[in-house]
Amino acid sequence: MRKGFGLLAAFVLFLGLLPGTAHAATSLGAVVNAAGYGRSADLNIGEARDGVALESSAVAFGTALAPFTASASPATCVQVLAGRSVVLIDHRGNRLVACLTYVSFGQINFYLPRAPFTFLPHDSLLGAVQIVDSAGVAQASKALSIRGITPGFFSADSSGFGKPAGYVLRVRADGSQAQEPITGWIDLGPPGERVFLVLYGTGIRLRTPGRNVCLVYGGVVSGGKYRPGRYICGGQVPYAGPAPGLFGGVDQVNAEIPRDVADARGAEVFIRLFIDDPGQAPAFARWTNVLSVSVSCSTC
Repeated sequence: MRKGFGLLAAFVLFLGLLPGTAHAATSLGAVVNAAGYGRSADLNIGEARDGVALESSAVAFGTALAPFTASASPATCVQVLAGRSVVLIDHRGNRLVACLTYVSFGQINFYLPRAPFTFLPHDSLLGAVQIVDSAGVAQASKALSIRGITPGFFSADSSGFGKPAGYVLRVRADGSQAQEPITGWIDLGPPGERVFLVLYGTGIRLRTPGRNVCLVYGGVVSGGKYRPGRYICGGQVPYAGPAPGLFGGVDQVNAEIPRDVADARGAEVFIRLFIDDPGQAPAFARWTNVLSVSVSCSTC
């Protein structure tokens, strides 16, 4: 009898440790931009900070966030998935229900739809994010900065590091265009050709109209941080806004590659975006994470 009871107790304890069981308390950890995961070129390498932008794609990490794994297409705003919702609350108490694309024991991916009311972003007056069950009860809550912008670039391998997600657009001297992969070597071609990076990100679209958007090329790592390189702004960044035909808060940036960032030998060049919009976010939250591209110029 005692042996059987011991086995039963051990089995019950084992069940209590399994993801998604009732014994696990829901808790929230990091809540960050889904592209750069809270990293910024203005922070120390490896550092990340919480915060989300309106109309952006975000991710929440934690424990027992959902009872089972489920996913949904971003083309339709699904507000309840696996019996869970994500609710954003601004500093005045306005509530905005997020659209869910993926839920699991340790992670929820969501994007914020356009608010049907004046939902005020404010970095210093904290709002909150809540994980709410099907009965409308908040299972976990966390104070959070809600900003107008929190830019991040998606990477090709979804890590937030390495090569960017996107493609290369080559505009030849005769006006013809060609798309090329972004993950290999990018040759800038003969004089008269223009080569653009088409990059996917999030947290970019709500910048203040008229504010500069700059892609920064190159620079070095010094003192645990990325140091500034070559800024291109204005007409060399002809588009930064919602990605045409894509859903879920995905944005797109088109930026020209200057011919002086590489030579015939080629170079691995750091890239990051800066949005000169202090009214929408503090300094660190106006920079994306840092990625890299391989650039050569055999005719430069």
